[in-house]
Amino acid sequence: MKLVAFWILFLAIVSLLMAFEPMAIAQQQTVKPSKPSSTIGYTLSHPLHTVQGISKQVSSELLLSQQGKQIERVKVSVPVRSFDSGNRRRDRDMLKVTEAERYPEVTFVSSEIAERDGALAVKGQLFFHGVTQEIGFTARQYRQGEDMVVEGGFEISLEQFSIKRPSILTMKVKDQLQVQFQMVY
Repeated sequence: MKLVAFWILFLAIVSLLMAFEPMAIAQQQTVKPSKPSSTIGYTLSHPLHTVQGISKQVSSELLLSQQGKQIERVKVSVPVRSFDSGNRRRDRDMLKVTEAERYPEVTFVSSEIAERDGALAVKGQLFFHGVTQEIGFTARQYRQGEDMVVEGGFEISLEQFSIKRPSILTMKVKDQLQVQFQMVY
C-alpha cells in the first residue's frame, strides 16, 4: 500500500512539474512589441520616375531567446492603405491595384532567423494580395540607447503576388518592388 501511495505521489509531482515547465520557458523568453517609430517603405521604378512610399503604422512583435539577446521569431503587419507616397492620386491608384479593400494587410511571419557574420539571415512567409510566398533576406540588428533596432530590405516581384503592373504613358512599372524596413523595439 505504501508503494502505491509513493507512485501516486511521484506521478503527481512529475505531472505538476511538466505542467509548469512550458510556463517557465515562456516566462524566460521575451516578447517585444514594436515602437511607433518603426517604418516600412517601398520603392517602385518606372522608366520616367521612381516612386517611394512609407508607412508608420507598423505592428510587430518579436520573440527573444531566453537570454534576451537573440531574435527567434518575428511577425510584422502593416495596413496597405497606410502607405504614403506624397501623392494622394497615386496612393489611390495603388490601393486599387493592390485591392486594399479585399486584402487590407501585408504580413510577414518568420520561420527561421540565424545570425551569420554579424547579420541576421531571415526566412519566412510573406502574405500580400492574397498570395503567400516564401522569402529570405538579410537584416542588421543593433542597439540605439535602450532600443533594439532591426533594419534591412528585400525585393519582391509584383507579378508573383498576382498584382497587375500599372502603366504610365503605355509603359509599365518595373516588376520588382524594393521593400525597406526599420523596426524599433
